[in-house]
Amino acid sequence: MLETFLEVGIETDDIAGAFEELRSLGFALINDGGIRDHGYAVVSDGHICIALHDCELTGPWLSFVRPDLESYVRALRRQGIELEIARLGEQEFHEVGFRDPNDQLVTLVEARTFSPVAAEDIAASVCGTLLEYSLATGSVEDSARFWHGLGFETVAEGSEPHPWRRIHGPGISIGLHESVRLRPGLTFIADQIGARVDYLQAKGHDIRTGAPIVSNERPSATLRLTVDLPIYLLENQAGAD
Repeated sequence: MLETFLEVGIETDDIAGAFEELRSLGFALINDGGIRDHGYAVVSDGHICIALHDCELTGPWLSFVRPDLESYVRALRRQGIELEIARLGEQEFHEVGFRDPNDQLVTLVEARTFSPVAAEDIAASVCGTLLEYSLATGSVEDSARFWHGLGFETVAEGSEPHPWRRIHGPGISIGLHESVRLRPGLTFIADQIGARVDYLQAKGHDIRTGAPIVSNERPSATLRLTVDLPIYLLENQAGAD
């Protein structure tokens, strides 16, 4: 089983520019441990950490901490999971990576690359409250089965505007959506979506109304960042999530 969620990773060759963009949304810089051998910076809103990597991976990807990683790799292989990344040498920072049925990259590291973040130490972000990491899938059932094998549990599901299921694991919820319109991204719940759209547009952000994971009746918006990680904003509606 996966043990602790660490970060949503994203590749960029302009870490400083990506940081400034996320900082304008209320994300704060987190001190990292200098473990990475490539450019690396982490920002957080107190609930979700986004890591900016100057590396060759394409993202976004999900990273978890798993002590005794070399032993856990044997359990992954028994489940038929093939490793795409395997750095387990004596002089290497241990890290492995594999893909789920939707081609979503998942990486596991031996130890944290930055200290835990306290939500009360960071001001509220413009985005609202994190709901899930949203992921497109061709089959909710197949995807849920895969993630259940890694210790996730189903916490909500529905059929509108397409079949979807929310699964929760160690530190993160993943929304599985049978939608061809969806790019993997972060979904937040917020009040007054219209006012937020106006505010973010005035600040120069690329944001437009509507999001591919909800029907047109629910106010929503899609925020496009310069990095490949869209942010979906949904109007806060009691009982709708």
